[in-house]
Amino acid sequence: MPARFTGGRGAARMAIAGLALSLLALAALAMASNLVMQRATSGVGRLNQISDEWGQVFQSLNAEQDAMRDYLRAGSDVGRKPLASVIGGGEPHLLWLSTHADADDRQAVTVVLPAYRSYGTTLHRMIELGDGEATTELQLQAAQADLAEQALRKQITAQMDRTRLETTAFLEVAETQNNRLRTASLVMIVLVLLPLGLSAAVLVGYQRRIERQAEASRYQALHDPLTGLANRLLLHEQTDRAVREAARHDDRIALLLIDLNRFKEVNDTLGHAVGDLLLQRVAERLRTAVRDSDTAARLGGDEFAVLLPRLSTTGDALLVARRIADAFAEPIVLDDGQVLRSHGSIGISIFPSDASDASQLLQHADIAMYAAKRAGLGPTIYTAALDEEPAAL
Repeated sequence: MPARFTGGRGAARMAIAGLALSLLALAALAMASNLVMQRATSGVGRLNQISDEWGQVFQSLNAEQDAMRDYLRAGSDVGRKPLASVIGGGEPHLLWLSTHADADDRQAVTVVLPAYRSYGTTLHRMIELGDGEATTELQLQAAQADLAEQALRKQITAQMDRTRLETTAFLEVAETQNNRLRTASLVMIVLVLLPLGLSAAVLVGYQRRIERQAEASRYQALHDPLTGLANRLLLHEQTDRAVREAARHDDRIALLLIDLNRFKEVNDTLGHAVGDLLLQRVAERLRTAVRDSDTAARLGGDEFAVLLPRLSTTGDALLVARRIADAFAEPIVLDDGQVLRSHGSIGISIFPSDASDASQLLQHADIAMYAAKRAGLGPTIYTAALDEEPAAL
């Protein structure tokens, strides 16, 4: 009896010691998990902010170039005031990048910011030349502005692509670390399950928590926080995948770029809160207008995109685009009874007829969208003739 009692007491002590060791290991695993998640969340948030700031610079450049073309066509105050109001809109975002971004982005800003200011100076010089018919000097200034805009666009696009690749690499590292934590959790389960079922149950809970945190971190990195739509990074991933699949199976896909007209006016007159609400309502309508297989995304600001895979004909893309345009045109009634009206300029690019890869598909959809916006057209499909429009005075 004493021997059995002693042996039982020893087993109990061993069980307690095993539980203590398991709890220590569990605590260490939980701390490691929290640190990984904190780093992942912080890192993804920082990269998303940097990407958004470059995106805002890109949109400001588009607005300036668009306003410049309108000024060249219209002359007088009709074109001068809108152009003057948008010049330099990207500078606050470049200044933010110069102090908050990483070393590569800060180095890029030292090149982009002076070039952007010089571009703005050229636009101001065009305004100072006055109204009337396009003079030789005005034509020279416009040509100089076009060259500067093209160079800036390439530099900004390169930085946006670099940030996208850095985010993807960051997520891959975080995923590797999470996989290691999951493996460690499984090992702990094996070690603890037999002697201590309770400890095993706790470990399972922590493993699920790690998986949920990993999934939440990835979702945050790939979706727009305001609307819940896919963000630019996820759209790039889905477009790359869709292009590869379409090339393999000889299919047709389309990319729609949508610019919400007069959004800046809503923001300026009614405030950012109403502007955010408008974006959310527009996103809801976009979801209902597209197919289940399509990817709806917000690229930043008032710009949206839709990826349409597995199309039978080009007409299918036009049908979806018109459905989106009709949905956007419906009045939006806010909770306080205020009525907002929005319209979208939609550009369409088709693979493989209009583009050979995902990057060109996006570029051509962007060209078609701005052609639709400038001319006040409905959904516009890209054609090679649209490439010549930026050069026209």
